Amino acid sequence: MYGISLHQNEHSFVLVTCDKGHIYDIIEKIQSIPAVIDISHIKGFYDVLVHLNGSNDSTKETINTKIKPIDGITSTLTLFCT
Repeated sequence: MYGISLHQNEHSFVLVTCDKGHIYDIIEKIQSIPAVIDISHIKGFYDVLVHLNGSNDSTKETINTKIKPIDGITSTLTLFCT
């Protein structure tokens, strides 16, 4: 059904771009974050897709304090699911 989440908790996706040669190190570091549900190396403009569980506020905090500071990350784009 359109507009109905299959997940009971709030969740979001983060698209990450990385410096060349850092992708697998970044994936390893992001995997250790407790809010991460899944992570994938993807092709295209973005390099990594991260699926996070948590409220919008806790997701913002996770991104700003645990994901963005990782060396080699050049940008992120967050998609909040409602």
